[in-house]
Amino acid sequence: MSNGSSYITLGYNFLQLTINAIDEMEKQGNHHTIISHGHSSEQESWDNYEEKTKWNDNNIGLPVLFNFYHGIELIIKGLTLELTSLKLQKKHTLSILLSNLEKCENALEDNLQTVLKEILKYDPNGIFKRNDTSIDRYHVLLRYPEIEVKNVDQAVSSNMLKSQGEVGLAIFTDVKDYAIRTKICIKNWLVLNNKKSV
Repeated sequence: MSNGSSYITLGYNFLQLTINAIDEMEKQGNHHTIISHGHSSEQESWDNYEEKTKWNDNNIGLPVLFNFYHGIELIIKGLTLELTSLKLQKKHTLSILLSNLEKCENALEDNLQTVLKEILKYDPNGIFKRNDTSIDRYHVLLRYPEIEVKNVDQAVSSNMLKSQGEVGLAIFTDVKDYAIRTKICIKNWLVLNNKKSV
């Protein structure tokens, strides 16, 4: 079985991937409409469009959000292994995982606990509410085109995170901020607890 530090490191890597992807989204401006020159061929126009929109929320939004939450899950699991004698749960229910972690004797550093609680309350543009689910089902909602709600399979509604232009950019900038804050808190936690760096 892996120790907690390997979970924390991998979670940290998922957060860095999230940050890097959103950086690219910011650089491109999250555009969805591109004006091409009249003298370009249809293929040249299409290639130009794909190049200038490859980092927009329509193309990367849901996978980036999945990476973000998966990184948070791995960090919570890693901290649990480091701070408690609890057996690692092979579940994705972030609220239960964080609740179990908060019960440990070795309390989390306040800033880390605060940012993790904020993340678990965050609903990016209402995607969880719109799909009648919660963050505890992120691993299904953001990975598959359908989700079981009240014992019925329904298509995932994700349009609130796609082709959102400046609104979408603001949403993903918030996600990036949460990822950065979590990374800073993890670094501080590692230093305070004389742990190896990520």
